[in-house]
Amino acid sequence: MHALDLERSVTSRKAAAFCLVLPLFLLGLFVARPAAAQDSKVCLTCHGQTDLSTTDSSGAEHSLYIRAAQLDSSSHASLSCVDCHAALAGVDEGGHDTPVPQVDCST
Repeated sequence: MHALDLERSVTSRKAAAFCLVLPLFLLGLFVARPAAAQDSKVCLTCHGQTDLSTTDSSGAEHSLYIRAAQLDSSSHASLSCVDCHAALAGVDEGGHDTPVPQVDCST
């Protein structure tokens, strides 16, 4: 095989590999985006409603409402909800099942 033919063969393989890898890379950017982009806005879709609540086993009702303005001015403002509620990472506007594991702020 001549040097020119060898060079063309290597270039052709590199081009083929690039053509396979680039679409997969771009697809990965879009597919991974919903989980990575999840922020408190997703959670506030439901938890921003004043009437959202749950009833415990003793019959006591507990509000699950979160005031967005209060959250934004709290020590939690720089955090996403899933930073602490890690079990809910990737949940979309469709919601989640209850009960949600309790958060341990000491870790």
